[in-house]
Parts: sequence; structure tokens; C-alpha cells
Amino acid sequence: MPANVEIKARVQDLAQLISRVEQLSGSPAQVLLQTDTFFPVPRGRLKLRDLRDGRGQLVFYDRPNSRGPKLSHFTISPTDDPRGLAAVLSQALGEQGVVKKERHLYMVGQTRVHVDHVEGLGDFVELENGAGKHCSPCCRVISQTARPCLEVINTVGEKSCERNRWCYRNNRVSRRVRKWPGN
Repeated sequence: MPANVEIKARVQDLAQLISRVEQLSGSPAQVLLQTDTFFPVPRGRLKLRDLRDGRGQLVFYDRPNSRGPKLSHFTISPTDDPRGLAAVLSQALGEQGVVKKERHLYMVGQTRVHVDHVEGLGDFVELENGAGKHCSPCCRVISQTARPCLEVINTVGEKSCERNRWCYRNNRVSRRVRKWPGN
């Protein structure tokens, strides 16, 4: 199963962050409008990403809820009917939550830098770096793969970001419900 290492942080100074990331990237952001619908599953997370252009992705991923770099194993299946698939999955499984965001995607070397405005939550930066198709979830792999992500965070300035332990879905749910069963 493919894997990456990711770090997510709440943005404290959006203008400073964007300015620095644009300098590092050397190219403008690709702007993506995304709606993620989450479904209950026995392990990991399952979301349907509607890219709002008639395309979508069904994404299963498994990663810990922890601060700092996280190893995430994932599988992605594209779909040309995200709304129809969402209706079927919602009927069969129910929904855990919906997250709407505007994502500004930059590439800094091999690191994907997502500057996200999440409806109801605010601004975040998420950094992802591939960990290879099949990797062992050991500290050595995490630290080696996370190094480029941490360098980006250090370069944009730690003060402009506050590291975030939870995923957007859990943050959205925690605003409505104090405890999330099963997670």
C-alpha cells in the first residue's frame, strides 16, 4: 500500500506563510475546491473527495492521531460520479462528517505543500512527502521522509504555524460533539 509522511499545522500568519511558500516553490499555487465526506469503517478512515468538477476520489487511509510527522498508508480509487457514489455510501454506511475546503497546492522539491482554508475551522498548512509504495512504519522511515517537510516548516517559520494533532474531520466533529465514538 502506498504511504506518505504528513505534518499538519494551524496557520497563525497566513500572509507570511504564503509569501514564504511561494518563494520556496517558485511557481503559483494550483487552487482546488474539495468536499470530503467521511464514512464509518472498522479501521482507518474512508472519505470520498468531490473535486467539484465532476471527478472524485474514494480514499482509504490509516494513520495515527498524533502530533508531528505521521506515517499514512493510503489507497485511492478515482470516480467520475462522486455525488452518486456519496449517495450509495451514505445509504450503506452512514456519514461521519463533511469537510469543505479551498486548497492551494504548491510543490517544494518532492514535498506537497497544501495551504487550506477549511470551512468552519480556519487556515492550515499540510505537508506531505512520499514514503514509497511499501514501507515499514518505523521511526527511521518517518524521520528520513519527514525531514523535507520539517525543513519547509522551519523555513516558513515555526511561529507562523501551530502543529496540529487531529485531522480536519475530527476538528469539525469536535465542534459539534464532545466525544467521537470509535476514534
